[in-house]
Amino acid sequence: MNKVSFAGFFLLLFANSTLAQTETLLDYRTEDFNFESSPQLSATTENVVISQVVRSTDKACFDNLSPTVIDYAIGSFTDPQEDQVVYLVDLGDSCHHGYTGTIRIAVASSGKVVTYGDVTGYSTIQQITDVNGDGINEIILERNWAEQGYSGTYAKLVEIKPKGLLTLNDFEKVYEDNLSSINPNLYKIASVISVNQGSQGQTVFTRKNYIARCFEVDFEERECSSYEYMSEGKFLEYEDIERFISNPAKESKQDAGVYHDSTDYAR
Repeated sequence: MNKVSFAGFFLLLFANSTLAQTETLLDYRTEDFNFESSPQLSATTENVVISQVVRSTDKACFDNLSPTVIDYAIGSFTDPQEDQVVYLVDLGDSCHHGYTGTIRIAVASSGKVVTYGDVTGYSTIQQITDVNGDGINEIILERNWAEQGYSGTYAKLVEIKPKGLLTLNDFEKVYEDNLSSINPNLYKIASVISVNQGSQGQTVFTRKNYIARCFEVDFEERECSSYEYMSEGKFLEYEDIERFISNPAKESKQDAGVYHDSTDYAR
């Protein structure tokens, strides 16, 4: 009797440790974190996709619509038993900030689009994943920006349902640098996002942020140190970043919640 209970105890421990196993989902400390571009589609395939996702109500704000497929990936997005393709289509309507176009995401099975929705601003499929192991692939989308010497990346994890999109987690900003700015404190900040299955079967995301201090070698060249741990949780605000750079030893000891956010992002 005792042997059975003892074995059962260790079996329970093993099961719990398996559930708690954490895997790195995204690591923006690597310079080549974007996947290679997908091979170019044939004009015929592109036209077939566009004809199914551009609606009669879509109108250009300037000139005419000029839709193009800007990215795509293969997976199982609405049915684990099907090989499907997910497409990002830029409508070219010039209706958004900076005269950019509406971005539409669509899933096709055997050439027929089965569902679609808008993800304006997100122009890159960074990764196809399956965070909960249910056979349905989720999609990590990215958008990039650059302004006044600063550049950054935003990311979100979405799942596509037959009746629309479901954002599982909006990671918001995941990378930033100021390497082209006149700021004397040059840096790169990158997030590492991990995922594991919680004790109740929920998908739990955790996040740590790292900073690399950089300096100007010449007018066009910058050199950076290795990344060091900075904070947990969401990206720091600009003022907090500047304060951390000015006095990292002092700020890293603070426990007021500014540099530590223990909140997990649970699905």
